[in-house]
Amino acid sequence: SAEREVERYVLAICRGVSYLHGHGLVHRDIKPSNVLRRANGEPVLIDFGLVKPISEGVLRRKDDLSIVDGKAHGVGTPGYAAPEQFAGGDITPAADIHALGVLLETILQGGCGVLASSSWKNIIRRATSSIPSERYQSVDEFVAAIRHRNRGRQHEKDNRYGW
Repeated sequence: SAEREVERYVLAICRGVSYLHGHGLVHRDIKPSNVLRRANGEPVLIDFGLVKPISEGVLRRKDDLSIVDGKAHGVGTPGYAAPEQFAGGDITPAADIHALGVLLETILQGGCGVLASSSWKNIIRRATSSIPSERYQSVDEFVAAIRHRNRGRQHEKDNRYGW
């Protein structure tokens, strides 16, 4: 079904993001144009030009900001980047969770044949909260919400590596 395809697509991207986070890195620019498909249809996250170690998020460096028309701007793509990326806040995995939520919303709005049910909307709302601490605390938590959005329909074993 189209809904299962959306789930499969997003979970494949989440595997890559989880891998980065597990190695202490934040992507900072997750968006549709940074996802390609392999010949077998499997999505692959690309463009690691803005990847930074999570620990660097504590002290923002001047090269993390761009000056446009005399105003400081953070890194990332407007519309996908978390608010803290443009407000000078700490950049943590929560920034990637925000982008994953926006990506999911974009896919659902893109005419993929899946209506954004209240369960999808609730997942997106939490992932894209303007307050980082109110977002899912990890990619694993975001994945669990997606997999269990329709409790009772999930028949696959849920485990950390078998998304």
